Amino acid sequence: IYAFNAVTGQQDWDTVTAGAVLSEPAFDDGTLFTATQSGSLYALDAGTGTVDWSVTLSGDSFFSSPAVANGVVYEASLRGAVDAFAESSGAVLWHYVLGGFGQSPVVTDGGVLVTGQEGLVRRFTLSGSSDTFAPPVHVIPRRQRALAGQ
Repeated sequence: IYAFNAVTGQQDWDTVTAGAVLSEPAFDDGTLFTATQSGSLYALDAGTGTVDWSVTLSGDSFFSSPAVANGVVYEASLRGAVDAFAESSGAVLWHYVLGGFGQSPVVTDGGVLVTGQEGLVRRFTLSGSSDTFAPPVHVIPRRQRALAGQ
């Protein structure tokens, strides 16, 4: 991961991660959060690139961008799960299996929205409860809508 000065274009710092970073980082309160293809989630000091903490989920990969709100980092994985981590330490707060590749989580005032491979949108509460979510809403992919004349 590289950081560049927005005015001069000079490189400020770089940090090596275990695995490729294939998505955009999230930023909150001076910390960058990024996930890797090898299943690691990092919290980096945005000013120095120093690793504040990292966690690795064995046998998993992250291709989506993390989201941060209210002291919690949310990430969806290739194995089809959504995980919530403590922003301050990386401790796993909760885990929910979607049953298919998870897209980047989106935080709203009503919860965390995640779309899985099967095309369903699930809403999780911000409080971190993994067993309370809104009934899935079926999303019709554009290609199917076009074929159906919608």
